[in-house]
Amino acid sequence: MSSKFDEIFSYEEAVKTYKKYKGKCQSNSDCPDDLECLHECTLSFECSENDLTRCYNHNKRKDYGKYKNNCINNEDCLTNSCINNKCSGRYVYCYVGGGDAYCGLDTGETCTKDSECLEKNCKNGICEKYDASKDYNKLGYIIIIGTVLFIYVYYHLIPKLIRKIKNYKIN
Repeated sequence: MSSKFDEIFSYEEAVKTYKKYKGKCQSNSDCPDDLECLHECTLSFECSENDLTRCYNHNKRKDYGKYKNNCINNEDCLTNSCINNKCSGRYVYCYVGGGDAYCGLDTGETCTKDSECLEKNCKNGICEKYDASKDYNKLGYIIIIGTVLFIYVYYHLIPKLIRKIKNYKIN
């Protein structure tokens, strides 16, 4: 396995390298480099919440805790914050590939709006798993509005149009 990003890299570097990469897959072995199979080959990695120039690809690596756990100085941490020999601060999880690129806070992290969360679902100030019911609610509103418009057109506008056509033919 090769890796284009062995150490600290930026979100922008990952986007430039893999956003346009399109590779269908059935398993991780179908993907190049450190990409993993998430319907398409995708690079997943973590970045410092406040500094997207400090990212690290933990995927498929033995040193998963590197830049996240023990430290001697700030540079040893992805967040650039070493307090009492422990890395501190929050991370965002990022995905790049298949024409898409996005980052967000993990489930359980505090948030103020949906866009801050990886799953785009901030509920009561906490990032939660994606809520499909939001889509169903939108679909329900669209169906209701569509039905009302159909009834209006069918019972109001079409009869008017028919009367106009009949009056036009008579004259």
